[in-house]
Amino acid sequence: KLKMSAPTKPVVAVFVGNEGVEAAGSTTVQALHAVAGNTIHIRVVVRKPNQALPEWTKWGCEVLVHDVRRPGIEKIFQDDCNAAFWATPTTQDRVQLTEKFLVGCIDNGIDFPVVLSATGAGSREAVHLQAAGDVEALCQRLAGKKVKEQFWDKGKQVLQPIVLRTALYYESLYAFLPTLKLGQLYLPISPNGRAPFVSLTDVGEVAAEILMRPDKWANKTLDLSCGTFSGGDLARSLTMHARDGGVKFETIDAAVAEAVYLQGGLSPWISKANAQLVAFYSGSSHGDTSDVQSVLGRKPTPFAKFAKGLKPHIQSDRPVQVPSFVTSFASGGGSGTNAKPVAADAVGGADSGEESRSAVSAAVSAAAALAARDSSLMVTLTATVADGSSLKEVLESWVSEAETQSKVQMLECFASPGNAQIQVLARHGGAEQFSEHIKAVGEQMGPLVKLLEGPPAMRVCGLVTSHLADVIGQIPGRSGFQKFKKFAGFTNYTFTESGVPQGRRHGIMISGVATVREGKLDELKELVVSTLIPPLEGHGMAPPLAYEWYVSGDGSQVAWFEKHANADDAVGIARKAAATMQRIADDCVEMPAEIAVTGSASPDLLAVLGPLRPVVYDKLAGFTRYGL
Repeated sequence: KLKMSAPTKPVVAVFVGNEGVEAAGSTTVQALHAVAGNTIHIRVVVRKPNQALPEWTKWGCEVLVHDVRRPGIEKIFQDDCNAAFWATPTTQDRVQLTEKFLVGCIDNGIDFPVVLSATGAGSREAVHLQAAGDVEALCQRLAGKKVKEQFWDKGKQVLQPIVLRTALYYESLYAFLPTLKLGQLYLPISPNGRAPFVSLTDVGEVAAEILMRPDKWANKTLDLSCGTFSGGDLARSLTMHARDGGVKFETIDAAVAEAVYLQGGLSPWISKANAQLVAFYSGSSHGDTSDVQSVLGRKPTPFAKFAKGLKPHIQSDRPVQVPSFVTSFASGGGSGTNAKPVAADAVGGADSGEESRSAVSAAVSAAAALAARDSSLMVTLTATVADGSSLKEVLESWVSEAETQSKVQMLECFASPGNAQIQVLARHGGAEQFSEHIKAVGEQMGPLVKLLEGPPAMRVCGLVTSHLADVIGQIPGRSGFQKFKKFAGFTNYTFTESGVPQGRRHGIMISGVATVREGKLDELKELVVSTLIPPLEGHGMAPPLAYEWYVSGDGSQVAWFEKHANADDAVGIARKAAATMQRIADDCVEMPAEIAVTGSASPDLLAVLGPLRPVVYDKLAGFTRYGL
């Protein structure tokens, strides 16, 4: 039962957290407001004032600020609250924080703490699940402890915890919108594995139902799942309900997942723990049973319903507003190529920053970093020069105009010996930025096109929207372009929109394109993702500024792009990658490939790259806006 606070309404407390968008807590508040907003008083607890969502006060919720590490929790409960929701933080001290919350409940008369846990809690094969098991053991140990009698209490009062074990959230897929727009779903679920998922709506409604009638569920542990899914199941449903052109699933193995978590901004310990969790779920049967229907009286929300809700976001060329309670899944912490998606379930009392990312939702966020980086565009123009006498002057004029009139992040122009061929490399923050660049300086390409033997060949690597394709058609002398999508790689810098370049200058760039041998695309991808990329991200040497691989829409070609601070760094990376690149050349692609080296290439670098027969280009004009 819920005890009444003076004069008429029961009071429930919901501890939500960092940035005010902790998913389970926020959906619980929303569900409470929807089903009982006029009959109960909702007290939302945040750790900092700016973490509150504006709709809470509009709904009539009381918003209080408290960190459980500090004294004063009695001011939250106020002798009028009998049930409280606690979303357990993903921090290394989560058990200690939960204990502070539960002791606060005992000391202040809260009979029914509702505590968030995870599907598979107690397994010793994953750090997150070990911690979830320890939290549940703590609830069991304190269950039955006498709690403080409040003014309105009658009879004996004891602590009666209610534990909610949640699976992975459907809503985590909001972080994958950039790659879903490309028709690609990357998840760290093994090819033959299945993972449990649940709708945030179901979690919020279950929590709300329990908070309103907690005595019915006292001392119970409930499993919240909408079923288990393979990566193929998710992709097929997205194909049927969310993307007209279809969605293809590709798995990321645990080692790559851990590396991508690190690239996405998570700490080493939580990156490893997330990878462990993925591996555990992929090889387990957890999530096959669920208590959602027993609590709500209806079946769990099917994934197809969620997929239909994603369709406007996937099909639209422009951003579509997402619900506030999933903002943490859909937005990044950075910009450009280093955007860091936040899948946060941090709660009141949790640390802000990397350690407060959700153990549950982050299990599928390994590809979120890939998704964010895929929102950028890498554009390459190549052409044969008919008249090179004024080529440098024309390029300098065009580049100068672009530097002042557009927000292009990189625009670098190179020529082979004797100005026989040119190569232009450009990076844009996304389809919209590229469209604006074309509108601003596209016409200025006219004088350049007049110096060429024919229209330049164009490769666009990244998300090409229909609007962008129309705008590209306005470029003078354009005869068509190839679309590529990114499947592997990383960057070690961020771009700025203006100002002087900061950090190390791009001393060397290496780019290439090759035809894939029939039936060898999957083998090539496996070599790049699992063997080529991981050793290049540090490990005692200067990593590349960028090392990125792309595949054409029909899978017939691959392209790659490298940036290095200087020739010595490029030599170190080339030697590290030589064995794998030789395997790719021997087994997966047709040789010779088209490989260009731009910048001050040293004899050592050319010697290492010699078997690949590169063409050396000299820089004629250009700039890059970036910092490390």
